[in-house]
Amino acid sequence: MEITKFDAISNFFKGNPSDALLWYLDFDLKWIANCPAHIREWVDLAADLGCTWPIIWFGGYKEEFDSTANYREYRADDKLVKEWHTPVGSLHSRIKYNHPVEYTIKTIDDCRVLKYIYEHTLTYKNEQPHQPFHGVSLSTSPVQQLLQYEMGLETFYTLLMTDTHAVEQLMDTMQQKQMERTSLVCQFEIPMIYQGENTSSTMISPEYYKKYSLPQIKQQADFIHSKDKTIILHMCGLLHHLLPAIKQTGINGIHSVTPPPVGDTEFSEVYDTFGGCFPIQGRFGSTQWYNLDEKEIVKNLSYILPVGSWRQRPFVLLVTLDGVLAEYEQLKRLARIIREFGSK
Repeated sequence: MEITKFDAISNFFKGNPSDALLWYLDFDLKWIANCPAHIREWVDLAADLGCTWPIIWFGGYKEEFDSTANYREYRADDKLVKEWHTPVGSLHSRIKYNHPVEYTIKTIDDCRVLKYIYEHTLTYKNEQPHQPFHGVSLSTSPVQQLLQYEMGLETFYTLLMTDTHAVEQLMDTMQQKQMERTSLVCQFEIPMIYQGENTSSTMISPEYYKKYSLPQIKQQADFIHSKDKTIILHMCGLLHHLLPAIKQTGINGIHSVTPPPVGDTEFSEVYDTFGGCFPIQGRFGSTQWYNLDEKEIVKNLSYILPVGSWRQRPFVLLVTLDGVLAEYEQLKRLARIIREFGSK
């Protein structure tokens, strides 16, 4: 009986290797405009290119604020403006292309307002879509949420040094909400929980990861395991010095391990640390294929992924566009090269 793409990915999450090289394309949906008319969304492009990765997770919960926290959002100067008004103060942020250009938190007093908002946020379980899914997604952990979306790097560490207690109290409240979300998504009859951490030592040192992130993630992982489910974390960038601490969290797989020259972590190093049955989605970034000839692309593939190595370990090749404007025909050529490489 022929194995389906869905079965192949299920097999991957169980820690099993594959006869074929599993791969998919990860990119910003705005590039769909460069594709033929019959391609309307990511699913169409994935099918057209022959990606082996179907849609695999969905958002398992939705949230709203109670009557004491008023929220509104609107667009101004090509930016999404978010505003919160509460009895203890107000916050606002501005976002462009899904990234903050003005962070929510500027002062210690803002931390107390955000803490109030989390305390007055109501969380509900979403309806499960009809099509099959491999996983349910969660938001980032408190540290990464603050670093990436609420404070930014400089403000996070400045406020942490200025008033450690206030920032830790905020993170404790955020973690309580995160565990509430975790409990909700574990109610689905779906085996995998996905969390988009974006972990990298560009933002957090091994020492701070051990102090803050490790306990937060481990608490989630322990709970998820108690429900006979697995947890996969997205990480992108520099992981080499974080791997020992990440292992202690007990997670079951990493999405987007990035080898040199962009990252600092070889796939083999992750397998050596976590074991050969640890599922890895490994990044093949645009610097390794965009505007390169076929010989160079194959050379780069061979460097990061020795031929046939996916037949010994659970592996998926994650091809990223990283914001470049790739022509459709270039993507078709890349897909052919990957298929031929994976058939060796």
